[in-house]
Amino acid sequence: MPLCVYFQDSSFCAILKMSKKKIITENNNGLLNATVKMNLECEVPHMENMNANQTELSSVLPMMALSDIPESKPDAKEIVALVKDSGKVTGYQLSDGQVLNKEEGVEAARQGEIKGVGIATRKGNEYLKSLPDGKEENNLSNLPSITDEKLS
Repeated sequence: MPLCVYFQDSSFCAILKMSKKKIITENNNGLLNATVKMNLECEVPHMENMNANQTELSSVLPMMALSDIPESKPDAKEIVALVKDSGKVTGYQLSDGQVLNKEEGVEAARQGEIKGVGIATRKGNEYLKSLPDGKEENNLSNLPSITDEKLS
């Protein structure tokens, strides 16, 4: 499967294709030797296609970070604030005032109860991530934060 690499600052896009081939040979003693031959190809699109490729890659790459993109129900809530403890996200506050911890938020999103988010995984832990739509103001990282102490 090709790997697309996009360097935003330099307006450079490259498509890397890696393949491997296992080679098994027999030596004079009848022993088998296995070697793996790796092949890496790099394709740089023509300059006239660069803007189209940049647009396509800049919208596709963030979506690739999501392990699941649930379909939200018509009455789905929005996340309006992040719950943080010592700077770390521990939960989500919804548009109806309900506060969910991370696990509950992921499950609610999976059930279609939260809109505008996908599920990502880091180090085995699932969390919610904004669906890329080109708007910075609605990214989860730009939402206000509340602390666990304010909820008590």
